[in-house]
Formats: sequence, C-alpha cells, structure tokens
Amino acid sequence: MVFLLSFFLIFFMEFKNCNVFCWNVKGAGCNEFPSLIRDLKLKYRFQILVVIEPHISETSADKVRRKLGFVHNFLVEDEGFGYCLMWDDVFKISIINYDT
Repeated sequence: MVFLLSFFLIFFMEFKNCNVFCWNVKGAGCNEFPSLIRDLKLKYRFQILVVIEPHISETSADKVRRKLGFVHNFLVEDEGFGYCLMWDDVFKISIINYDT
C-alpha cells in the first residue's frame, strides 16, 4: 500500500511475519509526531518504523523511540537526507555498514 498525505510519502509493507512502516516525514521532532505514529502503529500493527529525513538528533530520536514503545533505534544524521530505523525486540537487526 502507498499513501500520500500532506505531501509526505508513506509506505506500509506487509511481509509474512513483519509489518514495516516507512515515512518521509521531513522532521520527526514536532510534538504531534509521536502521537500520530502511535495511532498508526495501533491501526497497522507495524514492528519496524523507518523515518526518512527525520531532522532530529540522536538524543531526540531516543526520546521519540521510547514514546513510541520501540526497543531499538538507529539514526543516520545527514544534512541532506538521513534516516532513522526503529524496531521491536522480536527482531534481531544488525547494522553491518552504512554511509551518509
């Protein structure tokens, strides 16, 4: 499924045992972001969240992760792009290598 909401691209991918939600949000630091994602998480029951262009620091990403109920997060900060990956403890995800 692909949704277009207020010029933001949202992907929801359903795999056999895993749901992934990907959003090009261009700023995950706003106050409304955690409550919106919590509502979407309840509706779509995704276990992995990928936020593209989050424009947040590592400290802020960790606060957002805790508010959303995810156990792990990985943030790549980049002025032009960047992304943040958050996931539940039911998955073992290892970051082998990344580039900004």
